Amino acid sequence: LLVAIKGCCSKEPGFITGELPILESIFRLFMASGNQPLDLEELGKQLSEWRGVDYYRTSVEFLSRLLESDRYYGLREVQS
Repeated sequence: LLVAIKGCCSKEPGFITGELPILESIFRLFMASGNQPLDLEELGKQLSEWRGVDYYRTSVEFLSRLLESDRYYGLREVQS
């Protein structure tokens, strides 16, 4: 399923849009990248590219708070 999403679905123009909830956009971004880890700055940059200009919801501070409180998507910080 991950291969199909990465190879096909993620290439569709409406895969990630500004109308989606931000956590759904983050989840889809990770699916499109094959679930590769991203730091918050890179995550925000890629979200801005997909969603359009959305400075508040793609800032490092906002993303950090949002991801810390996620209980639905299972998004977790990678321990180095």
